[in-house]
Formats: sequence, structure tokens, C-alpha cells
Amino acid sequence: MSTEIKVIEADVENVLNDLKNSIQSMETSFSTTIQGKCKLEMVDKCNQLNDAFTNVLEMYQTLLLNSEEKTRKSVDVLKETEENIATEIQSLK
Repeated sequence: MSTEIKVIEADVENVLNDLKNSIQSMETSFSTTIQGKCKLEMVDKCNQLNDAFTNVLEMYQTLLLNSEEKTRKSVDVLKETEENIATEIQSLK
């Protein structure tokens, strides 16, 4: 088992870009409000559920975008740390 962490930045960047595009294109709303000539309790309940589910999807989308952004930052920190360590090792030689 290797103790080296290998990150291919271009691959990570491509995957994160794909993830971000998928998240942003995700449909977070359902059909428009159900209405008709008769106002039934069931229609009201369906509209409430529709609104609640739309809110949940929007929150999920926000969480995914935050996760994607934090992953990018983590990769940047890892890259910077790796460069700093490489510089230190080179200065010891």
C-alpha cells in the first residue's frame, strides 16, 4: 500500500465541472400549481407537497454546490501544500 496521495488536478477539475453543470441544470420545480374549477382539499395538499419538495430540492442543490466548491478549495490547498513541501525538500538538498 502506497502512502503517497496522488491527485491528478485536471481529472478532478473535469469531474467537478461536470458535477457543477449537472447540479445547476437539475430541475428543482414541479409542474405549476394544480388548479381547476373545483377547489378540493386534495388539490391544496398536493400543492403544499409540491412546494415542500421543491424547497427540499433547492436546498439539496445548494448543499451540492457548496460541497463542490469546498472540494475545489481542498484540492487547491493540497496542491499548495505539495508545492511547499517540494520547495522545502529542494532547499534541503
